Amino acid sequence: MAKPANLSTGGLAPRRYGLRVAVYPSDPTVSVEVQAAPTTAFASSQTLNFKYPPTAASFILSTFEVPYSTSLWYTRARPFKAGYTTGAFTGIVSDTPALLQEMMPIPAHTATRISSLDNPQGSVLPVPFGASLFTGSWGGIGVGQMFVAFSWTSQTLRYPDGSTLTLPAPPAGIALAAGDLNQVAGGTRGATTLFARRGLVKDGHVYALSGSQSFAVSANNRLTVAAPTAVPGYDGWCVMVDSGSGTTVFLQESGGTQFPIPFGTNYTEPTAHFSNAAAQYTSAWLNAVVYVDLNANTTYYFYPTFDIARGFARFFPAGDAIGDTAPSMADAALAWLDGRIALSGTGMQIAVGAGGGSGSPTTGGSRLT
Repeated sequence: MAKPANLSTGGLAPRRYGLRVAVYPSDPTVSVEVQAAPTTAFASSQTLNFKYPPTAASFILSTFEVPYSTSLWYTRARPFKAGYTTGAFTGIVSDTPALLQEMMPIPAHTATRISSLDNPQGSVLPVPFGASLFTGSWGGIGVGQMFVAFSWTSQTLRYPDGSTLTLPAPPAGIALAAGDLNQVAGGTRGATTLFARRGLVKDGHVYALSGSQSFAVSANNRLTVAAPTAVPGYDGWCVMVDSGSGTTVFLQESGGTQFPIPFGTNYTEPTAHFSNAAAQYTSAWLNAVVYVDLNANTTYYFYPTFDIARGFARFFPAGDAIGDTAPSMADAALAWLDGRIALSGTGMQIAVGAGGGSGSPTTGGSRLT
């Protein structure tokens, strides 16, 4: 084996990363095998495993130390006992390696049978932000069709120990080429030209909305839009369609259209054709994170956070057409969970005005320059 060209100890206090897996045996007389691997194939050459003797403890905690990575690791477990057929593996659960900390996880945090560890984020202190972090824009055409969009620039976040990480700006629009639009037979509409955009969806919010493309749809045909390449960390994708222009498209989420649409599934216009019942595009949607299908003349409260494992900002409350109309401790707490850095000490609020109006208030955010 050749000697590596470069080696690094990580300094005097190297950080250790890994996974901790909590297994809950139902029979205290059986032994347990726990496995971890970088793929769901669990190839023998790549699989780490530990075997534990019978125990009366309520759960077994297995720690796998692995190199730091943003890629998922997969774990599973199975029971075995001398003289008996080895039991089947549990379902596979996954997580990205997290900083190992010499402490037991809180049992309530292991309900999914896997813990990303209690990341020592409790020591991240609120630091005054030098200026407003977020700009919020609102607009829309009526009840259930309003939106709030958040934009910001990339920032450097600092831990108390002086180490840093980067909060990126909202993701740029995903690509949409003319060849991604097509048609299939169906419907009763005359020939028309349709315009479309597509974006990513996380927590019911629209990210990375694309530019516009058009397609001349023949009579008695329906538009199709190809699914984008799957992007890790996101829940799926969405499409916006209209016959007027690329600047008047509506979010499609009715008439049988899923929201979000699963990655790998193309959009096919319903037989009743596209809908104009949901939120309508404006340029504020570009390079922003967008709450959709909100109500007019309503003040909403928001709680932004940086998801360290996923590497992008998220906003709570989550869900399509969901908005807090009063301060929410439950949604604020989601911004402060382990593995997240809250981006506003007290939350943010935006007063959405009447349908047909719009606004771009300075929204706030006070975190870690």
